[in-house]
Amino acid sequence: MSSQFALKRLAVVTAAIALAAVFISSTNHLTPARAEDAKPAASAAPASADAIWAASFKDLTGAVQSLSVYKGKTALVYFWATWCESCQKEGPHFQSLYEKFKDKNFVVLGIAVDNVDKVREFVKVHGMAFPMVYGGTDAIKLSKDIGNSLGAVPFMVLIDRDGKIVEKITGDAPDGKLEKLLAPLLG
Repeated sequence: MSSQFALKRLAVVTAAIALAAVFISSTNHLTPARAEDAKPAASAAPASADAIWAASFKDLTGAVQSLSVYKGKTALVYFWATWCESCQKEGPHFQSLYEKFKDKNFVVLGIAVDNVDKVREFVKVHGMAFPMVYGGTDAIKLSKDIGNSLGAVPFMVLIDRDGKIVEKITGDAPDGKLEKLLAPLLG
């Protein structure tokens, strides 16, 4: 076998492996295009937010942040990524929710599963001032542990002040749904 043929064969095999890796990687982070495509959370998922409050992730300054500091608040925990089209639309909307209800013991807690530099830039450009941490695969594991069987983003968990998980949403939150769920919790 000539060395030129061997090099061409190696290039073809390398390209095939790279394409397979891209395909596998892209299917690991499925983002439902519509809320009606989203699968319901697994029924075996915990009703308590204890796993969330026990977790710690780095904030955007690099400091480790224990999520337990938000225990006792009504919380919307928002797993997201900058490359997620739904997240690009919803993240700025959640800033409005945070501003509207933060004086009622409410917090939006963003947990990014993305590169920290991209998250910092996105947050800055979109004026997202609610608490934000990033966690990569550890954050994806946490989301799966609390019912995100797909490991998809966006994934939202609404928690009441007593630490009970009130609602889980995989994919887009239907218009007005979060406001309707928050009204009795913050009233």
